[in-house]
Amino acid sequence: IASWIPGRARAIPPVFESCTVQVGDGDEQVLLNAYERAFVADDATRSAAIAVLSGETVVGEPLVIAALDALARREYDAAAALAARADALLHQWEAAWDKRLAAPRWRELAFLAIDANTADFGEPRRAYVSTLVADALRAAGSPAALHARLDDGGLFGANVALPARFAAYLSGLRTQHRSALGRYPGLDSRPWHDPAHFPIVADLERHAEAIAAECRALGDAFHGEQEPIERKGTWDVAFLWERGRRHPDFAQRCPVTTAVVERHRIVRGPAGLVYFSRLTPGTRISLHAGPTNLRLRCHLGIDVPDNCAISVGGETRTWTAGRCFVFDDSFPHEAWNDGDRDRLVLIVDLWHPDLTDDEIALLEGLHRHVEGHAQNLRAYWERNDAAREGATTAG
Repeated sequence: IASWIPGRARAIPPVFESCTVQVGDGDEQVLLNAYERAFVADDATRSAAIAVLSGETVVGEPLVIAALDALARREYDAAAALAARADALLHQWEAAWDKRLAAPRWRELAFLAIDANTADFGEPRRAYVSTLVADALRAAGSPAALHARLDDGGLFGANVALPARFAAYLSGLRTQHRSALGRYPGLDSRPWHDPAHFPIVADLERHAEAIAAECRALGDAFHGEQEPIERKGTWDVAFLWERGRRHPDFAQRCPVTTAVVERHRIVRGPAGLVYFSRLTPGTRISLHAGPTNLRLRCHLGIDVPDNCAISVGGETRTWTAGRCFVFDDSFPHEAWNDGDRDRLVLIVDLWHPDLTDDEIALLEGLHRHVEGHAQNLRAYWERNDAAREGATTAG
């Protein structure tokens, strides 16, 4: 390369003054093909291509992409090392090799990976940036589109910008006084959703027989549902996930159910539940609505007698054993069992499909913060109550 360029270029990039790497035609084509595959959406294809690009090279742009891939996987030391190599080459070239993006923009991408590895960057911001980079790599398709997506996310300014919908959601703190913010802006709002659009549905239905067997074997694991919802009859539940709390005994007794639901985008925090629900004959649950539109509720029918149904948003449907349906439980809904035996279903709360991975990560972080603060506050109150009780007893 060093001997080929000088006779054919008007301006010789400084990098070639000390270049010793020899690249044959075959090797060059391999590198070019790998570089093209680095911008595809498929993670496995992209990772294989980036493994090729991370080796010895005389241009910085492939190393920038490799650094961002490492950043997306939260391998911060590796990302910073690759980005430093890339920046040194970009500086030597003084011009972009891949001219689909200007050289200063390529260096911005490199600095993103370098800065994320510094101590003052902060773990919450580092995790947030990694999530945005991962999403951008899957969707970009080109260097310019990649930079644009990250720029839209505010990664090249002084502060990392929050997604607009999440920022609008937080702004509700100015006017809402409840401990949980209910309505998230910009989400598709309708009572019933097509179950075919949710990967968990096919998974649940494929394992429906095993899930049903685990449910029927629970026996004494059921207890009365404690939600303050008006009802007639008996409504019993058995929880795997209970608003941020996982029940390991359930997981042990229902390994198939647990494995299936936990490999999907379920709501594991305070806004979500995963549980078996049992309505005895003659039970009717009055009209009520869930607290938030952040989630959708998936039901898998297990044991479904005649004359039992659920109505959501005024539309009534019945369960079918081994099949799922999905609805938005923030719409008013009611359920009843007028049959001759128990109605059993598995209920799983899912993140609304309109939410991006980045928004879910932010929401989960917010929920963890609230939950942790509540636990610390409760412990603080209990210590002071004990101290006051001790002082009163001593007096």
